[in-house]
Amino acid sequence: MPFPAAADEASWPPGTLAGTTLPVSRPSPERDLAFGRARAAFGLETAPRLFSAVPESGAADPGTAAGFAPEELPGITGSAVEMLIITTAPLEADFQVLADWKTRKGVPTVVRTMAWIDANYPTGHDRPERVRDFLRDAYDKWGTYLVLLGGDAEQIPAREALSRFNFAVTGGEVIPTDQYYACLEGNWNADGDADFGEALYLGDPGDAPDMLPDVFVGRAPVETSAEAQTFVQKSLSYDRTPPAGYVETASFLAEVLEPAFWECPDSTSAILNDGRDAAESLRALLPPTWTVAGRYQSGCDLDRGIALAEFAAAPHLMAVIGHGDAFKLSVGNGATPFVFQADVGTFTNAPRYSFLYTVSCNTNQLDVECQGETFMNLPGGGAIAVVSATRGDYPGPSETLRGDMLRLAFQHGITRFGAMTQLMRVPSVGKAGTDHLAFHWTHLTTMLFGDPEIRLWTREPAPLSVAHASEWDLGSG
Repeated sequence: MPFPAAADEASWPPGTLAGTTLPVSRPSPERDLAFGRARAAFGLETAPRLFSAVPESGAADPGTAAGFAPEELPGITGSAVEMLIITTAPLEADFQVLADWKTRKGVPTVVRTMAWIDANYPTGHDRPERVRDFLRDAYDKWGTYLVLLGGDAEQIPAREALSRFNFAVTGGEVIPTDQYYACLEGNWNADGDADFGEALYLGDPGDAPDMLPDVFVGRAPVETSAEAQTFVQKSLSYDRTPPAGYVETASFLAEVLEPAFWECPDSTSAILNDGRDAAESLRALLPPTWTVAGRYQSGCDLDRGIALAEFAAAPHLMAVIGHGDAFKLSVGNGATPFVFQADVGTFTNAPRYSFLYTVSCNTNQLDVECQGETFMNLPGGGAIAVVSATRGDYPGPSETLRGDMLRLAFQHGITRFGAMTQLMRVPSVGKAGTDHLAFHWTHLTTMLFGDPEIRLWTREPAPLSVAHASEWDLGSG
């Protein structure tokens, strides 16, 4: 596809980040002549320092639980609601357990069902629009900034948005995305056609969707009460009682990405794109106190057996950079170099649940029973969160987002799952406004399976010791 020279030099109209208006510019990309890719040096270090104004930075106030009395519909006279859980009627009681815990710890939370939304927001032309209408109302009137979608694609449909990246080859691809629920400005269909979320392409502005997040969204990809209970139990366990010796551990598994059929001991001079490079860049963002393993195909240190052993060790952070599809992760050398869903179903790593993030295709393809769902819905182990793609994944933009996610957590103190996985998009949001680059695709396809309110543990929790007087005299203050 011809490289677009002038198309990416303009500025976008201002957008809003959690209610704060800011200018959005698209830096002119530089041409990587070796691979024909577009690059732009724009990281968190040069992004606007708006994070202090984001609700993520505030501490939970347990005192808000007393007298919590929200209105049935979003309004300005009842209690504020910081978090919404949207689910179906059969799962409502299961998620109410989680909502009660959030409220008790100081994050006022309510549960609303899809049937309730259908009844109270009937003007939306389909279910995703009705959900979004409710979220906009809650954001404006309740001050809501955290949203958990408590259901799989059949229970709470994602918005199907069109990416025209690589259009000459693919003809465009429809991508299921939850960014429609996070970015609440505009209607994502400015041109009024049948396709949502279209970015600029060959002079056609498409829908010019605002890609800056207003709320922090995560999804529990569950269908049954048993799966919902597993999700809630994992969230409570991770949030309240992480096991000793687990927090400061990580593992990076990376294979050679290009050429796709490279195998050790092939010549390393033939490698065009080594996942090891991205893994080492991510690894460098972790504190020196952490115990970190790196298993790389280009170092002849990654195959199916090694990968399964790393998963069995149950590190806190787990990164997989490689090929894959909705049903397996590719992990290096061998006749069958894969971790299959059936393998994940045997994991018994509870309560050492991994925060799993991948650079791989289709791991979170929620419109099928995908690998990400298997990690999340496994009662005896698996993951506390999976950050991955609902469709194909492009290494460059995906690696950029994962790096900014870790920078947010370890350099900026932004540790809520939902905040990390939304704010990591801010530095590249200008590049996500055009389908001449792969960032629009990547912003759409990257999805969080997990509780957006939970904070990532970044260091081993210290024992809590409370001392108080054995007696208290009345009137002593």
